[in-house]
Amino acid sequence: AEKKAAADANKSVVKKINASVEKTTLGDIAGLAELKAQMQTLYAAAKEAAEKLTQSRLKGFAAMNKEMKAALEFLNMPGIRFALKHTRGPLSSHGQDTVEFLISTNPGEEPKPLAKIASGGELSRIMLAFKSALADRDALPTVIYDEIDSGVAAGRIGQLLHQTARGHQVLCITHTPQVAAFADNQLLIQKNVRKDRTFTEIHTLDMDGRVEVLARMISGDKVSELSLASARELIEKSK
Repeated sequence: AEKKAAADANKSVVKKINASVEKTTLGDIAGLAELKAQMQTLYAAAKEAAEKLTQSRLKGFAAMNKEMKAALEFLNMPGIRFALKHTRGPLSSHGQDTVEFLISTNPGEEPKPLAKIASGGELSRIMLAFKSALADRDALPTVIYDEIDSGVAAGRIGQLLHQTARGHQVLCITHTPQVAAFADNQLLIQKNVRKDRTFTEIHTLDMDGRVEVLARMISGDKVSELSLASARELIEKSK
């Protein structure tokens, strides 16, 4: 009798355990199904938002491309053609887009990757055109250019740098007076040797100092009244 009672008790316990396991399993399945449904809903919403972002980006590139073309023509780089290689990929924190800028620098040539086709000087001018086109929308606080005026109309470079500086801090290293004349603040960087050691010094220039330095850029070490007058004229015209 005791054995039968123990067996019945064991059966009862096993039955309760099986019922509990079945209930838990069914509950987990229901929970997983609910989570999967939520995931699908959220994915659909994210995909829709990503597609809106894609369309906004493509529209923005079309508008920027027009401004870029105008800026590059102003910088004596006519005939340049930009294109965008765009593909949709997996969703990420930045959307679904993979893009590559393509450029053709000569008429009749198919656009190729910007990083492979443009020379150093061209890249500098293209970057300046980018910053000019994005002047009121780019959050980058400081832009640095080194000898960007090489081989092009320097006065136009100076104008575009000055325009870009309305929305950014622009630091430009130049040996060209037509560019330096557009500066809001001009610094002179020079090396001096003292006691067999070389020191690099930076000096802030006042107006007289600017005229003197620009005159030296124009005529070399021998500053003349004519070069001083030309320097004053450059600064006056840049305002």
